[in-house]
Amino acid sequence: MKQSEPSPAQAAGPPPPAHEEAATAALEEAVALALSVLKGVIVLLVIAFLASGFFTISSNEVGFIRRLGVQDDTPLEAGLHWRWQVVDEVLRIDKRPRTLVSDRFDLARDVEDLAGDAQRQGGLNPAKDGYLLTGDTNVVHVSLAARVAPRSPYLQSRTRFADPDAALGALLDRAALQTAAYRKVDALLGGGKAAFLEATKRELQDSLDQIEGGIAVQGVDLERDLSPSPQVREAFGQVTQASQRVDKLRSEAQGAANKISNDAIVNAAKLESDAKARADALLSDASAMKKEYDAQLAAYQRDPRTVRERLLARVLAEALQEVGEAFLVSEGELRISLERDTRRERKELQQRAAERLGVGGAEGGE
Repeated sequence: MKQSEPSPAQAAGPPPPAHEEAATAALEEAVALALSVLKGVIVLLVIAFLASGFFTISSNEVGFIRRLGVQDDTPLEAGLHWRWQVVDEVLRIDKRPRTLVSDRFDLARDVEDLAGDAQRQGGLNPAKDGYLLTGDTNVVHVSLAARVAPRSPYLQSRTRFADPDAALGALLDRAALQTAAYRKVDALLGGGKAAFLEATKRELQDSLDQIEGGIAVQGVDLERDLSPSPQVREAFGQVTQASQRVDKLRSEAQGAANKISNDAIVNAAKLESDAKARADALLSDASAMKKEYDAQLAAYQRDPRTVRERLLARVLAEALQEVGEAFLVSEGELRISLERDTRRERKELQQRAAERLGVGGAEGGE
């Protein structure tokens, strides 16, 4: 007889114990929980990564995105924006004007210098003191303040300086050096300060335009006034006083010249007015005389004899107004006999003769 084959249940062996099944189930649950936690962590990391890409641009800024070194030309206005971390770089441009001060050309001042009581001895110390060299090989000290503002934020964002303020300061110093090299010290310390500052502003703006800095120079001012070195300040003061006296004398001379010119103009106008008035008077008299002549001519043409007698009577009246008695007749012929009165001459001759003869009190008869 053949032996019967064992059943599958008999071949598999006896069933495992219950604690092994519990361990397997616990392991599976732990793996599933770990996977769930890992998925949650990954989701949180992704969310944190995406959230870290948000950034804000303030109201006084303009932003630009540079992705893998290539800049986007579209400006980012104020507000909330997003970028890809690691890939994108945010460039922020401040739109507010600012003032850049350069004291490279000023003296190294201590407390006494600032109080104005310092009396330096000896020359300058090149290791500490700064100065500008003028066109006539003199030196002056000054501290400058440049007021700048963004003109093109896009161009400014493309000009990548490690230290923008240091770059602007170097350009300001260069502009001041070039401008002072074409001017004399008397002009810089006198009435040429405004021209110096304006030329420095133009030079700085030209330098910024050449590098396409996108910055506008609003002005260059004196943070500390131009001044000579302390060792020669007294001499420069005397030169300044002399220049002021020259200006005063020139002003007084110009005032006197203007007064003389004005007086001459007034006198000329008065003479012209008097001449015109005299001319008008002569013209009026001539016109009146012409009218009288025309009237006399018309009367003469009507009655010549009467007019002649009237004119003769007028002439005689004017000629004989000193005569005691005058007889004028209107008709007929008039004859007048005139004799010179020599009584006074005879009396004077008698007195001179008596004086020569030494006879006093002689009286001459008439």
